[in-house]
Amino acid sequence: TMEKIGSFLHKANAQIDIAMYNIDVTDQNPVIQAIKASNMQSKLKNGTLEIRFIYEGFEEEEEEIVKKLEELENIGIDVKRLKSGLKMHHKFSVIDGYSENPSLVTGSANWSMFSYRNYNENILYFTGKPEIAKIFQREFELLWDNSEEFGKKQSNVKPVELKIKEQEEIKPYFNSANFKVSESGSFHKIIPLKWTLTKSIVGLIS
Repeated sequence: TMEKIGSFLHKANAQIDIAMYNIDVTDQNPVIQAIKASNMQSKLKNGTLEIRFIYEGFEEEEEEIVKKLEELENIGIDVKRLKSGLKMHHKFSVIDGYSENPSLVTGSANWSMFSYRNYNENILYFTGKPEIAKIFQREFELLWDNSEEFGKKQSNVKPVELKIKEQEEIKPYFNSANFKVSESGSFHKIIPLKWTLTKSIVGLIS
């Protein structure tokens, strides 16, 4: 549930990174309630906690997107958007990704009340699986490095090299191989596409 996501974020000690196709910023949203809570706001203001957010909002009017992102910035979140027309369809968050015990929440659901009320969604919570969380952290950094700052830069996160051990138990896949980054920092499709996700599913079916 949205309430559980909010409580999950409250466990963060230093860093929350979110890549989200859509979110609403109303006070009815338990995720926004969690971020606006006094203890989390205190950490954001004194710099002991940082939240980075990559946002898509592809189907919304630009005016509505700007208004929404301004609200996120106003509550202490550093927001970016991709520089190109590439659709960022992720819905995940890594908590304390550079610590010894990072955690991850991901799934089909946008963190919006519309999604919560109208769609049949899935959400997965990973704790005690540091290698999985680190793989998502690496994906986040790739997108973050090639996204455009919205508003005021607030984050001082300095990524370090992530040493990731291969695990057979659970292995995430991303479509990143379908895109390359140009000198201007924009994403462009590689032709022919690599079909990373499709090939992995076909392999399992076979």
